[in-house]
Amino acid sequence: MLLAGKTVVVSGVGAGLGHRVAETVVRDGGRAVLG
Repeated sequence: MLLAGKTVVVSGVGAGLGHRVAETVVRDGGRAVLG
C-alpha cells in the first residue's frame, strides 16, 4: 500500500473532487483529512 501510515490533507477543492481524493487515499492505506 503506497500510503500506509501516511496522513494526507485535502483542501481547496470542490466537494466532489475532495471526496474522490479522500476515497483514493483511504483505499491506498492512508488517512485523509478534509478542510
